Amino acid sequence: MDLSQKIDSVKKNLEPTYFGFFLLRSIVLVGGLGWLSFSTIPPEESIAVLKIYFYYLFYTLFLYGLIFLWPWKVRRLYVIGLLFDLLFVFLLVSATGGFYSDFYLGFYLLTALHTFYYGLNYGIVLAFASSLVYLFGGKMDFEVLQWTDFMLRISFLFLMAVPLGILSDKLKKDKMQIEALNRELEKSMASLRQTQKRLVEVEKFSALGRLTADVAHEIRNPLTSIGGFARRLRENLADGSKERIYADLIVTESIKLEQTLRDVLIFSRGAGIQCVLLTAESVID
Repeated sequence: MDLSQKIDSVKKNLEPTYFGFFLLRSIVLVGGLGWLSFSTIPPEESIAVLKIYFYYLFYTLFLYGLIFLWPWKVRRLYVIGLLFDLLFVFLLVSATGGFYSDFYLGFYLLTALHTFYYGLNYGIVLAFASSLVYLFGGKMDFEVLQWTDFMLRISFLFLMAVPLGILSDKLKKDKMQIEALNRELEKSMASLRQTQKRLVEVEKFSALGRLTADVAHEIRNPLTSIGGFARRLRENLADGSKERIYADLIVTESIKLEQTLRDVLIFSRGAGIQCVLLTAESVID
C-alpha cells in the first residue's frame, strides 16, 4: 500500500471528531509553550514544565503514528492516550504548585471530552481516576487547599461527567435509530426499484400481447376467406388436374396458418396472464 492509499484509508476510518482532537492537542501544545514564554515562574520550574511539554509532544507524535498505522483501532489507541494525558496533567500539577496549580483544570477538559465521546459509564470512571490523580498530584497537601475545597473541585468533575455522559448516550442511541431508519429506507427504495422494474416488464408483456392479438385478428379474417374460397373452388375442379392440386395446396397451407394463428393467440392470452401475475407480485411485495 503506497502513501496515498494509506492516507485514504486513514480518512475513511477516522471520524471528524478525531481530527478535532488532533487540533485540540496542537492548541494545548502551542498555548502551553506560549504561556511558558510569558510566565514569571522560577527558571527551575520553567525547565521542569518545558520537559513535561517535550514529553507531551513525544507521546502525541507516537500516538498519532500508531493511529496512522492502525486507524481502525483508533478508539483503543485513544484510551491508551488518555493514560498518558492523565500523567501529563499530573506532572504539570506537581511541577507548578500541587493544589495551588491552575493546571488542575486539565482534568476537567479530559473528563468532558472523553465522557462526551465514550459515554456515561466511561465518564464516571474517568472522573474517579482524575480525582485520584489530582489528589496525588497535589501531594495530599490539605494545608494549601482545604479538604472541603478539594471535594468541591472533585464534585464538579462528576457533575460534569454525568450530564455529558447522559447526553452522549442519548446521541448515540438516536444515531443508532437514525441508521436503522436509513437501512429500512434503503430496503424500501430497493423494493420500489424492483417493483418499478416489474411494472416495466408487465407493460412490455401487455404491449406485446396486444400487438400479437391485433396482428393475429387482422390476418385471420382474410385467411379464413382465402381458405373458404379455396375449398369451394376445389369442389368444382376435376381430380388430378393442376387446378385441383393448387387448390388442395392452398387449403392445406391455410390450415397450417390458421393453426399458427391459434398458437399466437394462445401466446397473447398467456402474456396477459403473466401481466396479471407480475402485477399481483408487485402489489404483495
